[in-house]
Amino acid sequence: MIVKERFVVVGPGAMGLLISACLCRAGLDVTVFDYKATRAERILKEGIRVVEPDGKTWNARPKVSLSADSVQDAAFVILCVKSYNLEGVLSSFKGALNPDTVLCAIQNGIGHWKIMAAHAPQNPLLVCSISQGATLMEPCKIFHAGIGPTFIGPVFSDKEHEKRALELSRLLSDADWPTSFVSDIYPVVWRKLLVNCAINPLTALTRLKNGALLGCPELVMLQDKIAKEVLAVSRAENVAIGLTHSKAIGLIQEVCKKTSKNISSMLQDVLRGKETEIDFINGAVARLGKRHNVPTPVNETLTALIKGIKKEVSFTR
Repeated sequence: MIVKERFVVVGPGAMGLLISACLCRAGLDVTVFDYKATRAERILKEGIRVVEPDGKTWNARPKVSLSADSVQDAAFVILCVKSYNLEGVLSSFKGALNPDTVLCAIQNGIGHWKIMAAHAPQNPLLVCSISQGATLMEPCKIFHAGIGPTFIGPVFSDKEHEKRALELSRLLSDADWPTSFVSDIYPVVWRKLLVNCAINPLTALTRLKNGALLGCPELVMLQDKIAKEVLAVSRAENVAIGLTHSKAIGLIQEVCKKTSKNISSMLQDVLRGKETEIDFINGAVARLGKRHNVPTPVNETLTALIKGIKKEVSFTR
């Protein structure tokens, strides 16, 4: 039996903790699903502390679970794990998911909806595109670096799925997380991909925060080339992003400014010696480019360089 408006947030990274805290502060029933016992115990004991850009802080205390069975009576399961971990997480939920439970994926890049559809075809499946900045300061403490728009839409064109997407968008908006429903989420996801391709690997390679990229003319020139390649691949994929080249550059720069103090998720991963989502971002653009015979030399190079960083980190330790 599903408990109305009960949320399970999977993945206590920066974004997962921020969403959990906002939903919890709004009075909703929220459980954070974690696989690390020590981290789960700390979240349960200390709660989540959010530091806003103006320095003000606030706390929230969601429930915490180490068991995949925690999803059994959830109305919404928010998947905040990295793209490369999504398949493993969904496999762990096998047999525990109620077919009416809504799964909402919040991953960078593209293609994660195909993983959802392969593992939970019976469930309402949603994709969420978020432009908020969050940086993990400690296991239970996050810096809310920037506020941007959030969009939710169904993976498949289905009236019932659209209804559930609209319901989730309203719940998030009521929790002070402004969210809009869109019937076709894919152009939105590709616009987010465009931004991620032009910001994340550059910050990871230079160790710069988002806003600092605009202070380097050479990096701005690279962003221009990245945008051209992403737009060309999107056209080959028949995805109508709805942006001219100049508007694409304007969007990238706008996000850099709005999240100027943010440490991108890819930079956070590199600094911690963790795997990045490069294969789902620039790597995905490069793979699709090859499929359609669209040249993507900059995205290919950035993908190789980011993978090289991880190799170097492993070698020098």
